[in-house]
Amino acid sequence: MCDKGNRAATLPALKSFLAYTASDEGQQALTRIHYAPLPDTVATQVRQTVQSLS
Repeated sequence: MCDKGNRAATLPALKSFLAYTASDEGQQALTRIHYAPLPDTVATQVRQTVQSLS
C-alpha cells in the first residue's frame, strides 16, 4: 500500500480493513482461518501507520 495518493473513494475501506486485521480481534480471527498472526510489534506498527494514510 502507498502512504500517500490513495483514492479518496476507497481510502476509508482500506483504513478500516487494515485497522481491523491488525487489531487483537482481527488477529484472532485470522488464526481461526489458518493464517499466521502478525508479530505484536508489526501489528502495532500497522495500527499506527494506518492513521497516517492519505
